[in-house]
Amino acid sequence: MLHKALSDAVKKHGRLKRNPADAVSPPTADEAESDWWSVEELRTFLRHVAGDDLYAAWLLFATTGARLGEVAGLTWDDLDLDTGWVRVDWTLGIVDQKVTWKPRPKSKAGERKMALDPATVQALKDHRKRQLETRMLAGPAWQDTFTDWQGLRRSGLLWTYEDGTPIRPGTFYERFVHRAAMARLPHIPLHAVRHSYASAALASATGWHDVKVISQRLGHANVAITLDTYAHVLPAADETIAHTLANVILNGDRPR
Repeated sequence: MLHKALSDAVKKHGRLKRNPADAVSPPTADEAESDWWSVEELRTFLRHVAGDDLYAAWLLFATTGARLGEVAGLTWDDLDLDTGWVRVDWTLGIVDQKVTWKPRPKSKAGERKMALDPATVQALKDHRKRQLETRMLAGPAWQDTFTDWQGLRRSGLLWTYEDGTPIRPGTFYERFVHRAAMARLPHIPLHAVRHSYASAALASATGWHDVKVISQRLGHANVAITLDTYAHVLPAADETIAHTLANVILNGDRPR
């Protein structure tokens, strides 16, 4: 990014005669190492938080692989609970220690629509019912619209305090760490639940079409990112591929 910015300064604006970043040798990118929970550990966590007021949020993290800012920024307009869909096209984050709306997720591919399973849909319906009750108790004190420091505003947030103000993304993280410790589970960052979801989904994939759909649900820009990150959990082992392809080539068998 820095190299491109300096190139723009040279080519478009004439601010520099040459790009000083041309003389820099970029570091070699190492493979990212990620720690996450197994399916059993994730199930244990969800059972532990079953009575939590953020239970529907924990389910969304676990059953969609959505990022923290994507879940934190959801409004009721982003959901269709009758047909079971969620749309992700805004995130809620922190900029200069201030809660900030971001009109787009991490990348263009992050703007996506995902199907929801029945259990998650029911948890969201229950959460909406409780929020409506809280709203009635708050009366005029309820703040239905949150306007950030840039003037961007959205209404009908899913995750709020008793007066309708948004729950900060960091609070989700703190609550998650606390709940996980109470459940005596290995310490992982909240973002690692996304990896848990992706690993479980890819391990159960039955073909490349499944991998493509999972990649889209994760909001990856392309399947290559998904494969590079989670290649170790893909179901097809090298030995299996070798035998299958040999049968196709030598015996004319059709791959299953």
